[in-house]
Amino acid sequence: MSKDEILNQATEDASGVKPGKTNAVTGCCDQKIDLQIGLFFDGTGNNKDVDEKETDKDQTWAKERQTVEENQTKAEIEAKRKELAEAEQAKIKAEQKALKARQEALVLRGQAERTKAEIFALTEQSERTIYTMRTMNVESKEFQAASEEIKRLERQRQEAWDRWRQLSEQASKKEEEAKAAEAEIEQANKKIIRLKSELKNAEARLYRSSPGTSNITNVVKLLDLYPEVDKKKFKYRHYLRGVGTFSGSESGFFIDEKTGQGLGVGGEGGDERINEASKYIKDILSIELPKSSGKPCPPDSVTIDIFGFSRGAALARHFVNVILDGLPDYSKDTRERGHRLVKIPGQKEGNNYKEYTEAKILGSMRVEGLDQVYEKLPNVTIRFVGIFDTVGSFYLGGNSDEGDFQLSLPTGCAKKIFHIVAKHERRKNFRYTSIKPGDGEEIFLSGAHSDIGGGYQLYEVKKLLMDKERYYGLSYTNAESTLRYKALQRGILKNPIDPLPSGWFFENIPISKNADDLCLMRYKRTDNRYSHVALHIMHKKALAAAVPLKDLDDTSPLHQVPADVSSFIDTPDAPMSLELWEKYIHVSAVDNDPELLYAKMPRGRLDSDIGMWLDDHHPSCRGGFENKENGELKREGTTKIKEYGSVY
Repeated sequence: MSKDEILNQATEDASGVKPGKTNAVTGCCDQKIDLQIGLFFDGTGNNKDVDEKETDKDQTWAKERQTVEENQTKAEIEAKRKELAEAEQAKIKAEQKALKARQEALVLRGQAERTKAEIFALTEQSERTIYTMRTMNVESKEFQAASEEIKRLERQRQEAWDRWRQLSEQASKKEEEAKAAEAEIEQANKKIIRLKSELKNAEARLYRSSPGTSNITNVVKLLDLYPEVDKKKFKYRHYLRGVGTFSGSESGFFIDEKTGQGLGVGGEGGDERINEASKYIKDILSIELPKSSGKPCPPDSVTIDIFGFSRGAALARHFVNVILDGLPDYSKDTRERGHRLVKIPGQKEGNNYKEYTEAKILGSMRVEGLDQVYEKLPNVTIRFVGIFDTVGSFYLGGNSDEGDFQLSLPTGCAKKIFHIVAKHERRKNFRYTSIKPGDGEEIFLSGAHSDIGGGYQLYEVKKLLMDKERYYGLSYTNAESTLRYKALQRGILKNPIDPLPSGWFFENIPISKNADDLCLMRYKRTDNRYSHVALHIMHKKALAAAVPLKDLDDTSPLHQVPADVSSFIDTPDAPMSLELWEKYIHVSAVDNDPELLYAKMPRGRLDSDIGMWLDDHHPSCRGGFENKENGELKREGTTKIKEYGSVY
């Protein structure tokens, strides 16, 4: 037999399902029971109840206040900019006035000093003349001439004194004018500093995030389009919140929550969600169907649709393997009962073993109750598996070994598998797991992780570090001049003394006692509606696979795709312009780490208009793991399904 034939035979043996076919059996009840179940595994940290409230905040704000607030802020910014420009012009005029007055005062002081020197020279000349007159006869002509010379010198000296006083007074007036102008400069500087601060705050309000902290994901939106629970028609759907979240608003178990979010395991990790999904199906088969039909009849057919995002996508894939191991037929007697000694990870009693009345599938699925082995239902079909950006990273980030979780999807395990991968997520420790090699369809769509799966608030604002210059002591002005010159070279400024563009600003970051980094920053405000592209693509694929979803509402803000990105629904591989990147693509979650905010310089193929990495082929951008089609199913503590049937 070929490899594919061996895999198909193993799948058939495990589930009673011929790959790609629906196997029906004749039911024992008068009523035909065609059971339909939809399972929806949400992304890491996502909780429908919480996200719906945050979505309502955003939508209410967008509908009632966004336009008014933004228009008010824009008007305030315009007024502040005008006032700032006037203050800067006033400062320039005052500086020119002060400079002119100081220069004129210096000229007048110079003239006064020269006049004073002239006075001293006239005084000295007059004294010499008087000295020579002592030897003259008072009746002589020489004495008379000397007397006239003294009178002439005295008149000149008096005139010089008058000029000196006049020049000194004029110089003093100019100096007073200069002082007054300098006072105007000081006031203008204070006003400019105040206006710049107010302008920065106003721009921060204009570039602020929407009030919600998250939004419902595409998984939840598809859940809402899936047929509601109707027990009489045997229609079921179930939502499973993301790992690391609790059903209540406050859990009180910080360690479980953080372990669940960070490692995907623990009290609120993936195993809990698998147990929940397993119990949901178990209860349908063992409790709900007998109630509806009046007796324990097996369903004529079981059709299952599974959706997931992020670690929820990984759990969805794991649960496909759970289903392939077989669903129990509760209409028939069990073939084996009793208790077993089962190894429970983390338990430290009885040499790491304890008596545990449980049922366990694939080593991580536990349902409390007697260990019972049932025959498999032979009529189970996985119709559609729709997953957004599968990320396992259980136990250790960036590791392909997912421990007890089985992410491999065997050929023929479902009628249709469709996987949308985030093309631009930074994946050093956040690797996606492909469905290739395999028979599913996988596409790469521009964007970061939650640009594909959804969940971002309506408008998210991040501060991006564009450049920085370290300075010491009082050299702030030099650092700013250097950054302005660099901005001029990159085309951000047309003139180094121009105001920074809207949304750009300088921020001072202390580094040590004597050193600071002057950072050129900018706001990036990102619209979350691009994630609706992936929603529409997944919706189309699900409909084509006969999943009974309701139509998307193109007038709803939760479904509507902006006109400028609507073409990506039909052409997901099309290149994206820088303008659309700036508007819709979020900075990767890895790059948003606050500890990296100031340390991580945008380098490489960076466009200065965006401040983001644009290299689609960067190793940390495209790294992922292959689908291990022939991966061994992990059944620690259980018997093999192939030999003994379904364990519940």
